[in-house]
Amino acid sequence: MLSELVYPGWQATVDGAPAPILPADLIFRSIALSPGRHEVSFVFRPIVVPAGAAITLITISVGDCSHRHPGRVRKAVRVRPAWRLALIAWLLAAFALRVHWLDTRKLNGDEAFGYFFALRPYPGIVQATLSLREPHPVANYFVQKAWSGIAGDSEFALRFASVW
Repeated sequence: MLSELVYPGWQATVDGAPAPILPADLIFRSIALSPGRHEVSFVFRPIVVPAGAAITLITISVGDCSHRHPGRVRKAVRVRPAWRLALIAWLLAAFALRVHWLDTRKLNGDEAFGYFFALRPYPGIVQATLSLREPHPVANYFVQKAWSGIAGDSEFALRFASVW
């Protein structure tokens, strides 16, 4: 059993063979093992990563409206209003898909940890970050603290600053 939350996208192998990930104590990840020595591997491969990469690649390819030609002076290319509207619609759809399920899960390890960091006063955030050798940048907690003061501390509000 791992003291990490069951979350979609995790895949496991035991001795190189795929293994099902089972919930333990309702929220943690576990794998059933036979007695003996085993090599267990967890890999995070959520479906949203390739989907997000595809959206990004399409946006870049559609949005790249300037072309460089060796030996020529670069000219500004006008983007037709229809293309501009399509690109804006595409970006808004991608943003909506990311935001849609922000509050469907409880806060997990790093998110909850970040929330508790952001509850401290600003000098306390710096002091705790240094004393605990926290790998996340202090500015992350500063932004989270400022944003929670504006938007509140629901799961949606706490995750929205990262999505934005």
